Amino acid sequence: MNWLLRIVPVVVCLGVYWPGIQCWFRMDDFAWLGLWHEIHTRRDLLLALFEPRAQGTIRVISERLFFLSFYHWFGMDALPFRILVFATQAVNLLLVGQLAWKLTGHRWSLLAAPLIWGVNPALSAPMTWSSVYNQTLCACALLTALLLFIRYTETGARKFYWLQVLVFVIGFGVLEINAVYPGLALAWAVLRAPGYWKPVLPLFAVSGAYTLIHNHFAPKQRSGLYALLIDWQIPSTLGSYWVDGFGTWLKVSWILAGTALAFVGWRIARRDWAPAFAIAWFVLIIGPILPLRNHYSHYYLGIPTIGLGLLGAAALSISRTAASKLAVLATFALYGATAAPESRRLALDIRDRTREIRQLVLGVEHISKANPGKLILLSNVSSNLFWWGMNERPFRLLGIDRVFLVPGSETSIPDMPEYGDIREHILPPGQTVSALNRGQAVVYTVSGRELINVTRKYHAVASAVWRPGLAAIVRIGDPVFADQLVTGWRPIETSYRWMEKRGVLRLSGPEKAGSSLRIEGYCPAVLLKPGPLEISVSVDGVRLGASAVSNPDVQFQFDTPLPASLAGKEQIEVALEASRGFPVEGEAYQLGVVITEVSIR
Repeated sequence: MNWLLRIVPVVVCLGVYWPGIQCWFRMDDFAWLGLWHEIHTRRDLLLALFEPRAQGTIRVISERLFFLSFYHWFGMDALPFRILVFATQAVNLLLVGQLAWKLTGHRWSLLAAPLIWGVNPALSAPMTWSSVYNQTLCACALLTALLLFIRYTETGARKFYWLQVLVFVIGFGVLEINAVYPGLALAWAVLRAPGYWKPVLPLFAVSGAYTLIHNHFAPKQRSGLYALLIDWQIPSTLGSYWVDGFGTWLKVSWILAGTALAFVGWRIARRDWAPAFAIAWFVLIIGPILPLRNHYSHYYLGIPTIGLGLLGAAALSISRTAASKLAVLATFALYGATAAPESRRLALDIRDRTREIRQLVLGVEHISKANPGKLILLSNVSSNLFWWGMNERPFRLLGIDRVFLVPGSETSIPDMPEYGDIREHILPPGQTVSALNRGQAVVYTVSGRELINVTRKYHAVASAVWRPGLAAIVRIGDPVFADQLVTGWRPIETSYRWMEKRGVLRLSGPEKAGSSLRIEGYCPAVLLKPGPLEISVSVDGVRLGASAVSNPDVQFQFDTPLPASLAGKEQIEVALEASRGFPVEGEAYQLGVVITEVSIR
């Protein structure tokens, strides 16, 4: 009988979220998939594994190794990624059932706790998005470590204690939230195994050391979405997460959230500590997220809502009379009737969105093969297609670099600066007309799941509206901008050019006063051996200043304010000069840095 109670939640959860196994890649997935293409040396591999990325995170196991290995084995076939996520979640459900049984001693907890958690809408992100595998795997690590600790408290066998420590330490390579594990273990020891709180204390030192090391190499952001805001609003944020944990139907969520708190208070007053541990699970895991008020997100509830499952199991375990059992089952039914359909709807919606992204990416691959060497311009791209797909440049994974939106696309796609700058994906009007005049570009419009060639029609309209001219941006490695390069630039190598010690280019003048000139590029290590390198900037023969570069082979970016007198000029001439270069055998020139982009902001 017990095996059936364990299996049913797995079947139900995977059934509700089954569209998630059919999901393709989106958003951050493409950045992680592209990690493989950055590795050329042993140093590159170390950087790929350990360099802080994505808001200063270092998730070696759940992101770096996961995407590097699966992309190496399976390329852009998303199914193996999804299968691993679903398999891990199946294990998680079994572990939640086991934890609930240990907490309540009631066999039906094997069914209730994982079933309640398994249909929660907070799982919609982990079950449909490969980049959020860190949530699924972290839940597995926390549950496994805690169950090993519980086994240690039951048997006194030290091997279980040290196995717990091993899983705990490995968990730091999965997700930073793993640092709260000692709090979970201490809560269990205090509430369920009072004689075992002392062995937990050394684990806090491990979490503290990890936090110090992590913050040293990946300091917390002080502004923007991921800034930590520790203030009086934290309790309010906790309350919002507590209510949202019961689903997205607000009225039902408030009823369930209030009922749950009343139940916890009643049981604690009767010195029943099982509900207290369920609350401790929720609060301890959501706790580190609460200061991220600017990035309030439902997917942060994926692991904390295990506590709601444990709470439901605790309620079921103390039901003795027919009336109490009926009340508990009615509460479960209200929750399931709202949560499960919403979870299914979210999974279907996300699946359909990612299918659109797949059609776009594979469609562009087909267009590129049919039009080798040509620019591909896309029109009628929806906000979903852009921010979920195109923004992370997925076409580069297929060896396609020259894909842009048509001019004016920014008017139909909402600006989302927290995710990127849409202007970087739009070909300027002058370059668009020039490329079409020379037969160097094709234009396709997105119509449903089809890409339709509208080059001839678009060319006629564009030629009537715009004229060829200079752009306020130059992507140095793209041949479409070659006319704006004057002197000091070497031939294109793959998708970039070397600048000689001095390089000159032309831009259209700034539209308004207060603009600045942004320079982006890379500096080879050989130039930095004597020390930092300076790059000076001159415009129309007037030196505006210089900026120092000190990090080798990583992207640099700096802005130089432009004089107000340049506003409205038809064109300006920009000269960049490195303070030193390195000689090329048999050549009269010296190579400087790799400039990837120069633009007016």
